[in-house]
Amino acid sequence: MFTGEPIELTTATFSRHVERSDLPLLVDFWAPWCGPCKMMAPQFQQAARQLEPRVRLAKVNTEAEPHLAAQFGIRSIPTLALFQGGREIGRQAGALGAQDIVRWAAPYAPFPPDIRAEADRLVITRTWQFLDGRALAGD
Repeated sequence: MFTGEPIELTTATFSRHVERSDLPLLVDFWAPWCGPCKMMAPQFQQAARQLEPRVRLAKVNTEAEPHLAAQFGIRSIPTLALFQGGREIGRQAGALGAQDIVRWAAPYAPFPPDIRAEADRLVITRTWQFLDGRALAGD
């Protein structure tokens, strides 16, 4: 279920969300003592409202889950890591605003079925119009 809020992941729940989901998962690795992390938290939450349900957003507290931070080689925080199909496909270190987070993650976000169908219809229509016009111009 999508709530428009990032979910908290632990060592116990991380693999389920990374490996068993068809959706991209954008993870914010953060710590409670980190000033830039605190500044980015509301921005990440706002990005969740914009990206879900095309991308699932989650947070990992590196103080509470040091094994996850070590497993993924997190050297600085905040760090955003994007996972899809069980593997990491992108990484961005440093605090970002909501629109920057959305812009960075959006290329990996699948279109909802209704938008995908409309985009496919437009591509087909424009292709046929182009080919039809080209064929007429060549006659």
